[in-house]
Amino acid sequence: MNLDLWKKTKRERNLTYQDIAKQSGIPLGTIKNIFAGYTPDPRESTIRAIEQALGVETHLIHVYHNNALSLSPNEQ
Repeated sequence: MNLDLWKKTKRERNLTYQDIAKQSGIPLGTIKNIFAGYTPDPRESTIRAIEQALGVETHLIHVYHNNALSLSPNEQ
């Protein structure tokens, strides 16, 4: 989850929290709490839904990097 990117994308696309909530299916209060930093570790499904609503895919990059870090030296 890259909250700075989410906030930048929200501004650039002139989205409201209500827009993101509607497009993601996540309750408005949850969206506000995540963007305010009150929910620093939301569920994976929530992250994916918000990123889809914003049109960003940082979660997929995060998963890739986590998997890449678990490779053995021979695999890297």
